[in-house]
Amino acid sequence: MKGSGLLLSAPTSAEQGPHQFPAATGKRLQLPTATELDPTYSDPIEEKEIIRLRTSLLQERLDVLETLTRNCQSLQRAEKADAERCMSDLATQVSRAVSLQQLMKSEVEKLQERVGDLERHNKALATMIVPTLVRFPHPGIQEFMDSRKRCSFPGFSSFLHCHDYANSH
Repeated sequence: MKGSGLLLSAPTSAEQGPHQFPAATGKRLQLPTATELDPTYSDPIEEKEIIRLRTSLLQERLDVLETLTRNCQSLQRAEKADAERCMSDLATQVSRAVSLQQLMKSEVEKLQERVGDLERHNKALATMIVPTLVRFPHPGIQEFMDSRKRCSFPGFSSFLHCHDYANSH
C-alpha cells in the first residue's frame, strides 16, 4: 500500500553516530514502500483486493445484463403473442369477408336469374294477353289504339295533347 513503508524515529542528537540523518530533530522519517523502490513489485494482498473488487463489479454488471436480457425476452414473448393474436384475428376477418363475398355473389346471381325469369314470364304473358285483346276488343280500346296512331311522342306535352284528344273523341 502506498505510503505504508516503515516509520522509524530519527535518533536524537545524543544517539547520532557516524551516520547523520538529515531530520535529526526528533521527527519521524518515512521509508519508501516496496513499490516505490521497485515498480515491478506487487503486494499479493493488494492484488487480491483489486481482483476481488473487479470480480464484484463484473458480477454486478453481469447481474444487470442478465436482468435486462430476461426483461427483453419477456417483452419479446409478449409482443410475439400479441402479433400472433392480431394475425389470427386478421385471418378470421379475411375468412369472413371472403365467405360473405361468395354469399353475396351467389345472391346476386340468383337475383339476376330471377329477374331474367320474370322478364321471360312477362313476355310470355304479354304474348298471351295481346292477341286476346285484339280478338275481343273493347269498344274503348279501338279508339285508344287509333289515337295512338295519330299522335307522335316527341315530348310529354304532345302526349298530353294526344291524351286529351283521345278523351274528347
